[in-house]
Amino acid sequence: MKSGLTRRAGVVGLLTSTAVASLLVAGLFEASASPNQSVDPSLSFRCRLASTKLGSEITVTIRLRTSEPRDEWRVKLFHNGERVYSKTRRTNATGRLKVVRVAENLKGRDELSTRLRNIETGKVCTVSARI
Repeated sequence: MKSGLTRRAGVVGLLTSTAVASLLVAGLFEASASPNQSVDPSLSFRCRLASTKLGSEITVTIRLRTSEPRDEWRVKLFHNGERVYSKTRRTNATGRLKVVRVAENLKGRDELSTRLRNIETGKVCTVSARI
């Protein structure tokens, strides 16, 4: 019984180490605005893309923080150039928005990118990552 418990603890430790290593490799990516657009001081916003690779899946988290509550944003997620998510979402009362999606871990390197566009102002925030 003791050896079974040790074996299970070793497997859990291995899975935890793999998940943490995947998060560190994927990293956290952040942008304030597209390179070709200026940032309007009256409407500040930041977007982030975080991804975790675990086995045959990649968990992708898109976050947006803006100074305006209840703003409408078009959120698009691309995986290796193919659009896998596109919806209009509203920021909450504190001006935050979060989208979590699970994508298939394809062979080789995966390229993820997100584009968020404010419906009212047309301001765009883009972030991309390769894992």
